[in-house]
Amino acid sequence: FWGTPERLVLGVGFSGVYQENMFLIVPCASKNAGTLWDRLKKPLVPFSWGLWCLILATLAASALCVAYLEHKPDQSSVRSTMGKSSYDVMISFFSAGVTFTPETVSGRVMSLGMAFFILIATSAFTASTATFLITASIPKPKIESLGEAIVKRERICMMETVLNTVRSLHPSIGP
Repeated sequence: FWGTPERLVLGVGFSGVYQENMFLIVPCASKNAGTLWDRLKKPLVPFSWGLWCLILATLAASALCVAYLEHKPDQSSVRSTMGKSSYDVMISFFSAGVTFTPETVSGRVMSLGMAFFILIATSAFTASTATFLITASIPKPKIESLGEAIVKRERICMMETVLNTVRSLHPSIGP
């Protein structure tokens, strides 16, 4: 039995033997792929531009500290040490772990701090990316409810058995 308004008026004791779930099926808005620039910056979206700048500044400061702490004047030039420390810090960040072995105690302490920074940055980026991918994959429908479909005069297909029930709830429905 369908729980129609006519049957509900007859008495409270009537309950449906079978209840079918009804779904509102609507088209979703199509997604535009965007420009080449939009596609290139998509991997960076989970963090704001300000945060990316802060991460780069932190990496630059780390490279300066590593160069200062690990520089040996008798073995290499300042320029060479700075280039090597910049490379070491950047490759450590991109590989999500410290990839060099400092020789001084202060360099080891610095590498521990850098390892912690890399751990926090990597985990935050992973979590933000997961959230971004989950929310971005849910398409937004063009129509949110049956009432909105009626107002927009969209075509509505339904089973004949529920037509009277829907018409009693929404009298503005046309034929």
